[in-house]
Amino acid sequence: LRVASPHFTHAVVNIGKTNTIMSLLGREDFSPEELAQRIEKQCRPGQFFSFNVGDLCERLLDSKLYANIMMLGVAYQLGFIPVSYKSLTWAIRHAVGREFERNYRAFNIGRKIVLRPDLFGVAAPREVETVEGAIERKAKILQVSSAWGRRNAREYRAMCKDTLAQMPQLDDAAKRDYVIRLFDAIQWGTLVYGRGYATRVVRTYAQDNPERAFAVTRAVIWNLAKVMMIKDEVYVAMMYTSPEKYRRDRRRFNVNPANGDKIKYLHLNRPEFEIAGFKLRFHLKGRDWHMRILRHCRWLRTLLPGWHAREKAFRDWYMRLVDTCELHEPWLYNLWLDIMRSPEPVTGFREVRYPKMEAAQSRVKELQRAIAAGKADSQLRNIPRSVSLSNQVIGAFRGSA
Repeated sequence: LRVASPHFTHAVVNIGKTNTIMSLLGREDFSPEELAQRIEKQCRPGQFFSFNVGDLCERLLDSKLYANIMMLGVAYQLGFIPVSYKSLTWAIRHAVGREFERNYRAFNIGRKIVLRPDLFGVAAPREVETVEGAIERKAKILQVSSAWGRRNAREYRAMCKDTLAQMPQLDDAAKRDYVIRLFDAIQWGTLVYGRGYATRVVRTYAQDNPERAFAVTRAVIWNLAKVMMIKDEVYVAMMYTSPEKYRRDRRRFNVNPANGDKIKYLHLNRPEFEIAGFKLRFHLKGRDWHMRILRHCRWLRTLLPGWHAREKAFRDWYMRLVDTCELHEPWLYNLWLDIMRSPEPVTGFREVRYPKMEAAQSRVKELQRAIAAGKADSQLRNIPRSVSLSNQVIGAFRGSA
């Protein structure tokens, strides 16, 4: 923005989000769309092009590594680069060596994006997974995740069917979010833990308002899962060794086991334990087989009651809020919606997350005071006139006395 000018500048912008270190730490965030709008204002009219090149590159070439070359192709086709096609291809060949074929393909895909954007999903949105498809996908993972997998998968399907039948007006996107997070709850704990999540969501829906698009229910679906799925080392090991993660990695790195291709994993973690008031934190370099063992060690949570104690206290606090939620009076709705959304800003590593947890709890206390004051005012407004007059007479008598 320091050097751009609406009189001279042309721009090709990748609006795929690439997190910075600060956003990964949870200290700040940004919207690629808003940044693209700011850049466009500094460009010549009609000389700005934006596209989610990163996602397209990963979909077509299994990696985002070729995004810059793809953007170069876009810029060339738009006429923004005063260099011949022959010179560009010569430069690409001599710069990348063995990877020329893939980079050359990425360059030409960029050119094609300009000529036929409809071929790359601009006009046709990507197909969204159905609720039933999500249930089956997650049930299959449960089936192979433990010795009790078949039973867990059967119970999960039944739980989804029963609870979704009690929430018929919820839109498909919210239902899909719900069944995926119900799966996460069962994976984190047990079927009992999953039922606790499902029961609270259904109870919230029962008193929610369809005219508000079930906003409170949707907030509970997301945030209750967020606080219940504490990322301790056991759950992190589950995510490291998920069949879905293995599948994504094979696609991303173009690994084909049928050809003898393999991936070796080294998982970096920094667990923390509190023993007799002392905090023990160390770096852990785990192999894949370590993680596959650790994922079955839920008993560590009972053996180490102080493990992630602050996260557990925050989870229990939010669960009590969900249990006491009241949406029967219209004036309460927005207050409770803010309360149910309170965990949303709680992100980042421990040192960043803990102050955010305290801030969320302080904010909820203010909202609860507002609810209490509103109820008190409502009760005063509902006092019969005769009682009100009697109180006025008693007050006047005490004043004269």
